[in-house]
Amino acid sequence: MSKEPSFMVYLTTHEAVRESFLRHQEALLDRDLPEARRRLERHVRLLCDHIQEEEIDLLPIYGERAGRIEGGGVGLFTAEHRRFERMLKEFRDDLAEMRANDRALDRRILDLLDRQALYKHLLHHHDLRERNVLYPVLDRVTTPAERRKLIEPRRAARRRSTREAAQDRRKTPAARG
Repeated sequence: MSKEPSFMVYLTTHEAVRESFLRHQEALLDRDLPEARRRLERHVRLLCDHIQEEEIDLLPIYGERAGRIEGGGVGLFTAEHRRFERMLKEFRDDLAEMRANDRALDRRILDLLDRQALYKHLLHHHDLRERNVLYPVLDRVTTPAERRKLIEPRRAARRRSTREAAQDRRKTPAARG
């Protein structure tokens, strides 16, 4: 007997998004600005693809069928998505201005990491809201056939994201000098 499809599979994407941001921050700690930029761009792509999928495929169904849920309205999810996008634009702009030969580079990196702490905090709470509200409710208000139709087409992309995150973890230096 096969297991029923569940929107909880999207949590693998959440892990890949989280890991990609940590990898960006590791490159910042190493003062490797080109690598930090590359990894931030990868994070932006992963998160924006995930946001787009939620807003096009999942949130309309959730909004139509879930009813009123305190702390879990569609407007809250989309407002958080817009905030993430604004914050990421600021991070990209700040990183674009950093130069390896800048005498104040360490302080600029520390300032950026401080501001990124709020982003990580907000992302964590958004993950909890999706984990505890959005995905379980979607599982409840959709049929197995609807879930398969929505989940299956993106399964390969989620696997690729998870595989890339795992490859990035293996590339991490064992010790920092």
